[in-house]
Amino acid sequence: MISVNDMDSDILVVSENGYGKRSKLEDYQMTNRGGKGVKTISVTEKTGSLVSIKNVSDRMT
Repeated sequence: MISVNDMDSDILVVSENGYGKRSKLEDYQMTNRGGKGVKTISVTEKTGSLVSIKNVSDRMT
């Protein structure tokens, strides 16, 4: 779970074997407590475990 401050930002996920995915935040449905979550990347032997998820944007601050 991550906290989102900027709704115009993207989500970047990285796996232990170097695979990554950058997605628009608007592609994700917000869930409430008790929600089942949102699948963003398939964890396989090829990709390895998910090691990082970050909120990123093109703007430099």
